[in-house]
Amino acid sequence: MKKFLGKLPVMITLVSLAVVMLVAYIVMLVRPVAYGFTYKGKEDLYGTGKKQEITMKFNNDKYARTTIKGEEDETIVDAWIYRDGKYIAPVGGTFKKVVKASETDKVFLEKLVISEDAYDEMVKTFKEAKKEHPEEYKEELKESGYKVNAFTMTIGEGKDAVTYTCTGSIVFAAVGGVVLVALLTFGAFSVVYFIKGKKKA
Repeated sequence: MKKFLGKLPVMITLVSLAVVMLVAYIVMLVRPVAYGFTYKGKEDLYGTGKKQEITMKFNNDKYARTTIKGEEDETIVDAWIYRDGKYIAPVGGTFKKVVKASETDKVFLEKLVISEDAYDEMVKTFKEAKKEHPEEYKEELKESGYKVNAFTMTIGEGKDAVTYTCTGSIVFAAVGGVVLVALLTFGAFSVVYFIKGKKKA
């Protein structure tokens, strides 16, 4: 094992992998939004007392695929969003696309579909409000936006707050942490054995 770890190619490979993994691990944990991962939570959307399972997957800073699972049906939409730092705000309850819905819901939801140009115009109003009325803008963003990080997304504040969890980020943090420690450990041993081998030679 010492001979294997003490070889130059092995040392370079292990140290390189450890550095790459360390950078990737830090980036994944500190990023404001877990892009490509799914946030899952439950909400009573229609005031019926029954909570529905909702998932949101952020593809970028413009839209998020939102899935609402009812008792008998499932609705999937690409909802327009606007991100400012750790907050994401739905853009006027509008959609980029209705992917799946019952016939009745589809008729209603498709009325809320707007073009990307219309979305860009709405985003301009957000940016103008931020510039012209920064305090009011900040408060509005806190009230209507979703506070998000790599692991959770929280809607609302206090006892009425609803928290969505990103299981993918949690799993990555756990598994990635173990892999990172292993790479750092073997990388360190490899450097030590390589140096010792050089001294003996």
